[in-house]
Amino acid sequence: MLVLLLIGFLAGIVTAISPCVLPVLPVLLAGGASGRKPLRIVAGLVVSFSVFTLFASWLLRQLGLPQDLLRNLAIALLFMMAGVLLLPRAALLLERSLSFFSRLRPAKAGGGFFLGATLGLVFVPCAGPFLAAITTAAARENFGGRTIAATFAYAAGAAIPMLAIARGGREMAGRIRMHAERLRIASGAIVALVAVGLVFHFDDRLAQLTPGYTTFLQNTIEQSSAAKRELAKVRGGGQALTVKTTPAGGLPNYGAAPTLHPDGVWINTKPLTLKQLRGKVVLIDFWTYSCINCLRTLPHLKAWDATYRDKGLVIIGVHTPEFAFEHVSSNVRSAVQRLGIRYPVVQDNRLKTWDKYAKK
Repeated sequence: MLVLLLIGFLAGIVTAISPCVLPVLPVLLAGGASGRKPLRIVAGLVVSFSVFTLFASWLLRQLGLPQDLLRNLAIALLFMMAGVLLLPRAALLLERSLSFFSRLRPAKAGGGFFLGATLGLVFVPCAGPFLAAITTAAARENFGGRTIAATFAYAAGAAIPMLAIARGGREMAGRIRMHAERLRIASGAIVALVAVGLVFHFDDRLAQLTPGYTTFLQNTIEQSSAAKRELAKVRGGGQALTVKTTPAGGLPNYGAAPTLHPDGVWINTKPLTLKQLRGKVVLIDFWTYSCINCLRTLPHLKAWDATYRDKGLVIIGVHTPEFAFEHVSSNVRSAVQRLGIRYPVVQDNRLKTWDKYAKK
């Protein structure tokens, strides 16, 4: 267990210095600069990210609510906080209306935790093997203390660099205290711009434009033999594929491809089976639309599809969600259209196909 927690903690640190932190970085700086306690901001982010990564999908389904409700609510709260910073009268009205929630009023001490909790709902890390194992276990809704501990270790690791960033905002505010009014307005504008960016998915585009400078660190920490052994205990699930033969100098042969188990809509095609595609070259890509590493492979997949589709290549994108909002069919359809994907895409919300293609 200690090895798992250490790996999770280190993986979290790498995540927090990766391109995926860019969308929340301005809000962390602005939150610290606007006088909120940096520790409260980061504590709120850690708690909300951990809890909702594990339980959001289950909770929303039990309540009969849309899977993207929490993300949309978080964006709305960011707009609200921007209004509080930009318009003092709005802050006064909000404080009065929430007076019975004295510990949660955005203008008071609890505002830092409140802001951090909001960020935790829109924070989408660059998922390496560690976070993938956690979200896979959460999607099955069948996990125990090991998965919960691993999640909090990962979030705690991510908190360290973020706390430094938020404290940097606080120190910056101290140096320019004489310009407090301008600083407040600038902070409000930054929070509003981040909220707008999340609405229009500029955060995905920004992260794609940034080099994957933490890939080496991520692979070194999360692809070690110890990490693979510990993460296998977290993932659980199916172990369907084993090597049948490995010809000298050739690729391993895993036998016949497992069948697809769609759980959601098919996009860009009518429902397909592998039996229908016999005689063609089939490439199955497991992806999700907010995964930065997935998005970086798309130009290659789209190029292969355009070049070899008429020569017998069929690419099937199996959309295997990591977070609750990625379960929603309309969100996936919009992403497929926005990203210019022409090949078939199918939802795998319960990770049935993912499990079938797991390998020993």
